[in-house]
Amino acid sequence: MLSEFASELPSVSTSLRGSLFHRVEEANTTYDGNQSVVQTCRDLIRKIQRSTATDLFVGLIILTDICMGCYTIDLSAAGKDTPSWVTDLSVFCFAVYTLELLATLFVHTSAVIGDWWFGLDAFIVLAGLLEFCIAALGADVSSLNLVRFLRIFRMVRMLKISRKWSLLKDLWKLVKMTQACIKMLFWSFVFCFMVMTCWSMIAVELLNPLVIKLANDGAWPDCPQCSQSFQTVMDANLTFFKTIVAGDSWGLIAMPMITANPWTAIIFVGSLLTIVFGVLNLIVAVVVDEFAEQRQRDIENQAQELDDNHEIDLKLLQKVFFKIDEDGSGELSLDELRNGARTNPEFRDRLRVMDIDEKDLELLFRNAG
Repeated sequence: MLSEFASELPSVSTSLRGSLFHRVEEANTTYDGNQSVVQTCRDLIRKIQRSTATDLFVGLIILTDICMGCYTIDLSAAGKDTPSWVTDLSVFCFAVYTLELLATLFVHTSAVIGDWWFGLDAFIVLAGLLEFCIAALGADVSSLNLVRFLRIFRMVRMLKISRKWSLLKDLWKLVKMTQACIKMLFWSFVFCFMVMTCWSMIAVELLNPLVIKLANDGAWPDCPQCSQSFQTVMDANLTFFKTIVAGDSWGLIAMPMITANPWTAIIFVGSLLTIVFGVLNLIVAVVVDEFAEQRQRDIENQAQELDDNHEIDLKLLQKVFFKIDEDGSGELSLDELRNGARTNPEFRDRLRVMDIDEKDLELLFRNAG
């Protein structure tokens, strides 16, 4: 009775928001006599892949592989040989990756073609096979730059942990935000470079002769590169990026120039204001707006959040119902519900949020019964 009534209240809350539908991963499968053995195996493997134990196991394997990768890189930088147990552990991790990839391909068949995560897993497995083939031919794997890059690329699988572990859902939101806004970030950087180039062209035309003159007068005795700061457009771009975006000693070149030629403050201060307070803040605003639009279009994640909130509501309501169950029978009477609505602050506040009065509560009780 407690669980039935607990499941009824979130449904009413959902109806007040305009929908009585709940998302399901897929239709329930009925195992009849006509079902093939292959389909039965697929359903079993799919169930195993979606279990919490599998997520934890694969996540621990990924973390172990990343730790071993960092340890191997440290040994290689120190000129030491990799212990055999590290190699054996890496082979085991690679075997798990291969098994997971084959299981995903077997369960979803051609439906995974085009999926970004499946492509990443396939690339990592193929890179591992390439490494084994090179080692089988007798070549020194550690000396090949390509193999080193492929080993480092394995670290990208760390992002998969944030998707599998619910404790890291905030990290997964950051990953999804970056993935959704990567195109917007690229064009934002291009726009920033264009604005910086415009100021660089002005600086080369107007500031370069003055910089050379001040350098010859000994304005920067400890900075031989300062005289070349605005020698070309790309040098000026690098100077503006270093001093404005990175914030590295803006006054080193600007202050002597402004002191000797006050009108140059228009260029130095103008470039600072337009890039920092204009372009960079505009990039932040555009990226946030793009992420908000992507979130509105991400129906799947919104449905998942509704399901998660529904489960949380069920657990909270069950705890409340156990508190207001005065006789400890495991069933609630209408009088106990009414009394709980008057005496239990948490239950009273939840009913108020759901806009449920005493008549609605009685109606829900009869329906749950």
